[in-house]
Amino acid sequence: MIQFLHELLATHAVARPEHVAIVWKDDRIPYGELDRLTNQLAQALCANGCRPGDRVSVLMPNSPNTLIAVLGILKAGCVAIPLDITASANLLSGILSDVQPAVILASRSARFVLDELFAVHCLGANLPSRFSVGTLEALPIEGEFFATAFSGLDVLHHSNEPLACRATTNSPALRFFGSGELASDVSDVGLDQARAFRTPKCWRSSKDRVPSVTSKSTIESRRFRCCHPCQQP
Repeated sequence: MIQFLHELLATHAVARPEHVAIVWKDDRIPYGELDRLTNQLAQALCANGCRPGDRVSVLMPNSPNTLIAVLGILKAGCVAIPLDITASANLLSGILSDVQPAVILASRSARFVLDELFAVHCLGANLPSRFSVGTLEALPIEGEFFATAFSGLDVLHHSNEPLACRATTNSPALRFFGSGELASDVSDVGLDQARAFRTPKCWRSSKDRVPSVTSKSTIESRRFRCCHPCQQP
C-alpha cells in the first residue's frame, strides 16, 4: 500500500519510535520525536488560520527545521513552498505575491530579507489579510517592519495529536520555484506523486533499512534551539 509522505512518517514512528530519522551534527532525531514535532507544527498552523489547501512558504536554509516545516505543512493539509533563502528580495516579492501564502515559516537568518520585503516591496499589502510570519526557532524574530506571530516555543505548547488527513491523491503537496530564476518558473508536485516517495537508497541505513537524513548545514537544530546567524562557521 502506497502512503502519503507524512503518513509514512507516522507509520515509522509507531513501528520504530526510537530509530533515527535525522542525523544533524552530533544530534539524532528519532522518528517518534519527529512525528510529534510535525504534529505540533500542523496544529500551530491551523491555530494561526491555515486551512486545507492554503500555501505555506518555507524561507530557511537546509536544516532539520526545514524538513520539520515541510512535513508539518503537509500534515496540516497545506501546500509547502520551499524558497531559496539567498534569493533577492525582488525575486521573493514576485514569488510570494504570486503564491499568496497564508504563512511564511522563516529562520532568523531571513530577518533582513523579510524586513526589506515588507519595507521596500510593501509585501504585506500584496498578501492575504490573515497572512503571518512564524518561526521554528525558540525565540520570536522581530525586524523593523515585521514580527513573527509564533515561535518554536509556541509550537511546542500545541497538542502533538495528529490532525485528520483531509487530503486526496489529487491534492497539491509541494511547489518549487527555480533558484535565481523568474517567479513564473514553477514546478508543482501533487500528493499523488509525493505519496510514492519510497525511502531512497541514499536515505537508508544499512542497519535499519529505513529513511535517515544527513545534513551539513548549520542553522537550526533539533528542539528549536535559537541560533543566531553569527554562530555559523
